[in-house]
Amino acid sequence: MSHGSLKRRLLLATLVAIATSGCVVNIHRTDPAAGFDPTTVRRPDPKLPKVFVDRDRFLVVDQEPIRLFKEDVSNGRVTLTWQLDATSRITFPQNAVTFQKPVGGDTRYQPIVPTGVECKLGEKAKTFSCSFTAPRGKWQTKYTVSALDGKEPVEILDPTIYGDM
Repeated sequence: MSHGSLKRRLLLATLVAIATSGCVVNIHRTDPAAGFDPTTVRRPDPKLPKVFVDRDRFLVVDQEPIRLFKEDVSNGRVTLTWQLDATSRITFPQNAVTFQKPVGGDTRYQPIVPTGVECKLGEKAKTFSCSFTAPRGKWQTKYTVSALDGKEPVEILDPTIYGDM
């Protein structure tokens, strides 16, 4: 083996070692009674809720309820963007999120329907964003989120948003 060939192999081995050293090994706890591992789970972002589909038919939002505060307001508006799994076949329809006044709920929060609502479907139908005027005070609203499996609807979900502005 030539001296140059040995240097190239050593360089290649070094590059492979450096490239793979950034890989992270996830260690999942097997005992649910021990709680979750905060190094492997991200804290939910109220402005970017994730929507999962359980058993190919039930929608689950990673935050129920979504809680919004003054720091979530920008230029007098709140913008939420719901996200689906980028690798799944599930997509959002044109009207994926609608708002309605809650019946019942927490009496400390005024039931409202947000005003100035503007919604849009993301380019690949994997995101759906809604922006609305930020209500003042403590408020609550219900929303319906829907999704499609091809052309078939997935069962809808009616979660809650609480605001403290």
